[in-house]
Amino acid sequence: MSSKSPLLDLSGIGEKTLENLKNMGIENLKDFLFYLPKGYQDRTKITLINNLTQDQACLVDGIILDSRIIMARRRMLICEIEDDSGALLTLRFFHFNQAQKNQFIKNKKIRVFGTPKRFQYHFEMIHPEYKVYDLADRADTQVRPYMGETGPWRGEPCVRPSRERGLPLETQLTPIYSLPDGVFQNKFRSWIKKSFELIKPEDLEELLPEELKKSWSFPSLYDALRFIHEPSVGTDFEKIIKGDHPMIHRLIVEELLAHSLFLLNTKSKIKKEKSPICQLDLKLKNSFLSNILFKPTGAQERVLLEILEDLKQPSPMLRLLQGDVGSGKTWVAALSALCVISSGYQVALMAPTEILAKQHFKNLSVWFGFLNIKTVLLISKQTGKLRSEVYAQVKTGEAKLIIGTQALFQEGLDFSNLGLVIVDEQHRFGVLQRKALLEKGTNNLKPHQLIMTATPIPRTLAMTVYADLDVSILDELPPGRIPIKTILINSQKRAEIIERVFKYIEQGHQVYWVCTLIDESEVLESEAAVLIFELLKQEIEKLSLKIRINLIHGKLKPAEKNQIMEEFSSGEINILVATTVIEVGVDVPNASVMVIENSERLGLSQLHQLRGRVGRGSTASYCVLLYQTPLSQTARARLEAMRETTDGFILAEKDLELRGPGEFLGTKQTGEMSFRFADLARDRAWLPKIHQGAVLLWESYPEQAQKIMDRWLKSSADLAEV
Repeated sequence: MSSKSPLLDLSGIGEKTLENLKNMGIENLKDFLFYLPKGYQDRTKITLINNLTQDQACLVDGIILDSRIIMARRRMLICEIEDDSGALLTLRFFHFNQAQKNQFIKNKKIRVFGTPKRFQYHFEMIHPEYKVYDLADRADTQVRPYMGETGPWRGEPCVRPSRERGLPLETQLTPIYSLPDGVFQNKFRSWIKKSFELIKPEDLEELLPEELKKSWSFPSLYDALRFIHEPSVGTDFEKIIKGDHPMIHRLIVEELLAHSLFLLNTKSKIKKEKSPICQLDLKLKNSFLSNILFKPTGAQERVLLEILEDLKQPSPMLRLLQGDVGSGKTWVAALSALCVISSGYQVALMAPTEILAKQHFKNLSVWFGFLNIKTVLLISKQTGKLRSEVYAQVKTGEAKLIIGTQALFQEGLDFSNLGLVIVDEQHRFGVLQRKALLEKGTNNLKPHQLIMTATPIPRTLAMTVYADLDVSILDELPPGRIPIKTILINSQKRAEIIERVFKYIEQGHQVYWVCTLIDESEVLESEAAVLIFELLKQEIEKLSLKIRINLIHGKLKPAEKNQIMEEFSSGEINILVATTVIEVGVDVPNASVMVIENSERLGLSQLHQLRGRVGRGSTASYCVLLYQTPLSQTARARLEAMRETTDGFILAEKDLELRGPGEFLGTKQTGEMSFRFADLARDRAWLPKIHQGAVLLWESYPEQAQKIMDRWLKSSADLAEV
């Protein structure tokens, strides 16, 4: 029988609230302290109504003049109040009951907190927080007529409140928390206050070594947490929100240290496992190279040597291969696979889509066919006898290179002797998934892993997010590649672009036309792919052109998407209208024009990935970025960066600077862990120091390192066993 939760002793917490708190990660009193406010309100001073500022939340003390229910487009409760400034403020409620209406009694005092909105000649607040109370001393009030222009009470005397009397003001900024339904701000603040009463400074163990605390000039953990929940009057709470305050630095750093330590711990555990020792047969390598039609770049040769050195080791290789679009990652993957296969083991290559898996199979089955290496494809389309045959070939070891999607690692498929897993284009493939792949080995040997991505990751992020991986970078493009020319054009000139695209198609080229949404949205004002498809189709019919056009988007079934992409790849389709579903797609050398609608809405990394769909042939290629005005400063900077460079690593740094990692990265990259205080983009200046500090803790203070992980990563013990 489970023991009673200590939280049930707090006022207002029952079994249902307990479950809500557990879902928030709160299971004990200390967890309350580590639950960060999302913002703050200033209730330490009263603002006169005639000094209100649009959209700036504030506290107002006034007197009720009148209240009434009105029937307009919807039923609403209106309450009019006035203060010493003589100005009028309207409180408007769309959700209310009779008891609430009865509270608003003329001449009673009211304290209101809300966000004022300008409405005609005065301000109003919609659904503000409020408290109605009586005057403490009627003799200390004054009476004068209200001289407003409207209302049934015009000219009637009303009792004016004395500003010297009334409810006491808050002495600290009021924290606001992100809470689920059923958990209320006031109650939650009271639980945090109670937690601080019950938890003393000595109860929060200081886990940072003194040498780190001194070098970083940090306050104690208890002081930092208390300050975050109870900032004093005069504190610039914008600095807290922006992570630019010594107290928040203390929490950011320890959380980032916990994350880095977890990845170091993960890597350490994996490196203790045994893996096959593989060496590349030079004769086989020369035979392979003689059958391909291109010469590797210096970067490809350098990276291959790094990988081959890893494969010689008896512990698992964990390597991230970063390479811009077209840098030759497939060549490196092929030679890596050849090394493992020539050593007597199997290789699995996993692609994110069936389209990309089939493309890899098409290329690699030819390359390895010259060497009589059995290559098979495993995708969801295969059923019955064909699938059974592939399964049997994999299980017996007849199949040496197995290419497919994530279906490769589902139950039912048994490998004979898997030695290497190559994961392509999975830049959001997290630490937990990477660890799960190790379980696919046989004979107590864990397979080596090579994770490939064409989405360049800034160095500081790679150091933190991929700390469990060694990183190799392909920073050189093959010679002869014609740079893609990027053009920025206002979407009002779309008709001119359509005309030029049609002429380009008549010259034998193919075109991608990418839209950011499939359904029309008034909120985003983005062009819908369906509407663009219809527009282009009408123009083609009007001009009686022999141009074939089709539409692909995320709502289509996989089989339909595959069919359309195959038709585009074979040249049957001239214009492919698409959503960003083609960001990672098939190689179509004849596609030399990419038009992107509403390009200002996409991040640089995504724009760069889309642009990389063209420029794969021998002719000049173009990326046309259509945008809508007015452009924000950030959007303008993003589009200018696209025009200025095609270097994915430069763009990745710029993207991180402009957008932050919330969009740049996915949570899977951090092993399904989310940050409570830290923000990888905002706090990236700390990351090199964090890495050094984590190594120091790991090597010199192992007990404290484990405690830091336990404190910040509730499931670190479970994660470590995955």
